Amino acid sequence: MNSRYRKAMIIYNPRSGQGLKLPNLFQHFLGLRSFDWKQNPEDEHVLGQIVDGLKQYGIHASAACTSMPGDGTRLARECVETGYDLVVAVGGDGTINEVVNGLAGSEVVLGVIPAGTVNVYGLLMKLPGDLEGACRVIAGGTVRRVDLGRVENRYFLCMAGVGFDAFVIQQVDSGLKKAWGAIAYALVAGANYFFYPFRQIVVQVDQQTTLKKGYFLIVGNGKYYGGDMIFSSRADMCDGLLDVCLMKRKNIWDFFGYVLALRRGNLEKYIHVEVFQCRSLFVSSRGRHPVHVDAEYIGRTPAAIQVVPSALKVVVPS
Repeated sequence: MNSRYRKAMIIYNPRSGQGLKLPNLFQHFLGLRSFDWKQNPEDEHVLGQIVDGLKQYGIHASAACTSMPGDGTRLARECVETGYDLVVAVGGDGTINEVVNGLAGSEVVLGVIPAGTVNVYGLLMKLPGDLEGACRVIAGGTVRRVDLGRVENRYFLCMAGVGFDAFVIQQVDSGLKKAWGAIAYALVAGANYFFYPFRQIVVQVDQQTTLKKGYFLIVGNGKYYGGDMIFSSRADMCDGLLDVCLMKRKNIWDFFGYVLALRRGNLEKYIHVEVFQCRSLFVSSRGRHPVHVDAEYIGRTPAAIQVVPSALKVVVPS
């Protein structure tokens, strides 16, 4: 079988998806979906399965494993510089984010074989959860351009967050995530909610003079948050806009209300939530809030956030 790709690279995170698996009831409530097609994430034969899975569709790919933070970006950037036309990211949202940061603005196509603790991009693009199906999409799917978001010099594909969720992500270290998987986030959130300071987040939108204020901030390129929980029904990765959700109250009852509204897909109707679209926003330094992109902690405010239209080529189901 002939392939439309001349030179392909697999960038694989062998540590993705480790940790305790949540019971099905909790996975359903949180909007998670299992992409656990690997028998053992550290099995030396897994990479061979991926190479063979692509080869049956005519894609003869080289392969590299990540071993430390930043490897995915470095490897992807090297692929751009050396004439690859396809890079396949194998892992969770963090792995995909690293690869995206190496490919942004190039003509190299991103393919994804979803794995990991959570894979919002896989859910968003309706990627198959099995290896053969994912390889089939990469070989014969539709290539399209999508927007990226950018916080300072770091791109995000799905979402960014300012405040408590970024704090939780910062606190969930690799050891805790390896042991507990997705449940680590719930454990850390529960243990810290009543001690977190919840200082006001102050936002300037599209350089307007009127400022917006709240206590939780989500900035989306796609419509999903965390799992398949919808925070903005209008979100579109190809519209040249960011979708922003600013939650105005911080008490525990409103927090549970936000979670339930996310689960129901009607957060936009919640009385203490403001949802809007913009091309850029600036989060002031007031409060020195933690910031994440695609569930990877990157630092603290101030933060300039903007959309970068049509910045990435991806292959998705036809």
